[in-house]
Amino acid sequence: MIAYLIKSAIGLLLFYLAYHVFLSKEKIFWFNRYYLIGSLIISFTAPLFHSPFSSTPELKHFPVLVESVSHLPKELEAPVQQPLLSDPPPISPALSIEQMFSFIYGCCFMISLFRFVRGIWSFHKRIKTCQIVDQDGIKVVMDTDKGTPFTFLNYVFVNSSEYKNNRLDAQLYHHEITHAKQWHSLDIVFIELLKTIFWFNPILRFYKKAIQLNHEYLADESVNRQFGNIKDYQLLLLSYASQQQQCHFASYSNHSLTKNRMKMMYKTTNKTSILSKCFIAIPIALGLTLLFSMKPQRPKSVSKPLINTHEPIGGQNEYLEELKTHYQRFEDSMDKNGSVDLREIDIDRMRQLWDLMSNQQKEKAPKMSSIPAPPVLDKKHPTNFQLKEWSNNPEYAVWVDRKQISKSELKKYKKEDIALWNYRRNYTKTNGEKYDYEIEVHLMTNNEFYWAYFLNRTGYDGISVYKRALEIYYEHQKHPKKYVGQLGGKLSELQQIYGNIPQWKIEKYNVKPPSEVLTDQ
Repeated sequence: MIAYLIKSAIGLLLFYLAYHVFLSKEKIFWFNRYYLIGSLIISFTAPLFHSPFSSTPELKHFPVLVESVSHLPKELEAPVQQPLLSDPPPISPALSIEQMFSFIYGCCFMISLFRFVRGIWSFHKRIKTCQIVDQDGIKVVMDTDKGTPFTFLNYVFVNSSEYKNNRLDAQLYHHEITHAKQWHSLDIVFIELLKTIFWFNPILRFYKKAIQLNHEYLADESVNRQFGNIKDYQLLLLSYASQQQQCHFASYSNHSLTKNRMKMMYKTTNKTSILSKCFIAIPIALGLTLLFSMKPQRPKSVSKPLINTHEPIGGQNEYLEELKTHYQRFEDSMDKNGSVDLREIDIDRMRQLWDLMSNQQKEKAPKMSSIPAPPVLDKKHPTNFQLKEWSNNPEYAVWVDRKQISKSELKKYKKEDIALWNYRRNYTKTNGEKYDYEIEVHLMTNNEFYWAYFLNRTGYDGISVYKRALEIYYEHQKHPKKYVGQLGGKLSELQQIYGNIPQWKIEKYNVKPPSEVLTDQ
């Protein structure tokens, strides 16, 4: 939270400095309005997103055989030492620093929120108690206040007697009508809401002053364009300069009646200068804000097994010996190409044994290459064109569920009936040194796919297989006619898959049996 507040404050400051140096004195009022509001939005949202760039070069991910844990079984853990009766009880502070800051923030936030709500409510009361005249979509409120007209949203508050007797100055009235038509009060309400939440941030006060002054520039420009008498309009504003503003939500004609505002009415537009400053200010402010505010990408690091910090305890040699037995079975099952049939070794048990061993035993244990549990396969249906090609082309020999079938039998299958397929080439030596080959197409039906990868005990991770089996079960219940005669829709099958998960995994990850899972749905 503190990092977010600091980053958002840096973004606000950078945007404001760019505005103050490059844009505040230029006659681009509409652009400045969007710039200031956009600066607030970007500064407060940029820290919530991750940067597209990583802070350090990305490292490749290497799978790890052992998913180690940093604790021993309960029966091997050392007992917790109880404090002596003579020791005094530890004294904890009544209120932590974090709680104290939260309390201070909450109190100040409630005060700021009360001030915000009271300001909105004061306008609501005045609108309800005064007469309102609708003029081209603008609500003119007949108020008893004798001060200058002021605006809130699309309501223009004027003195009732001056309005009815036509004594209200047309230039001042047009100034407030411009505020209402351009909805300047929405910008003020937005910045006031931010000040309510981030009451401790002084930069927001500068933003409000800049936004309100820019509103006056827009209204002044509209008045001078309509009436064309800048000098008389300035004298009129000076005559109301001593009057005080009544509410921090409203727009007034005499707001920020500064020397710069007077000069801005006579300022000419230099498009070349404006464009150059915009092209300098915006990239610098936006780039630096994103650089300092956005969360850096966390680099992907090499996966390493967690190290058991417990010292070796006697009576654990059986873990090491059992692991050596599994490792020997692993070496015996490895063929010349270095591939291993995962069904021949118990990967889950080897991982469990590694968790239970001490650091000293792990140093003595045989090391083997990484063999993670493979991901559960996704179905790969053939296309209609492939089925037709396999049926008509004599070069293909077709096998379905490990049995060779004729081309006429293949035509009975639809593409949805095939869950997986692959090619295999059988080479035969002909006369001389030439070789000939035959292409075999091996197809696996949905039932064979479910039996081989779900019901059969394999090297696939039991929990992942169980989750996928539950998804298939739900699909069968939603569309029973579509999956009639196919495996995956019976509770007994789920129970069999659940039984293939090692007991230590069921306890460690709190895997629920099918009856409980289906009851919770």
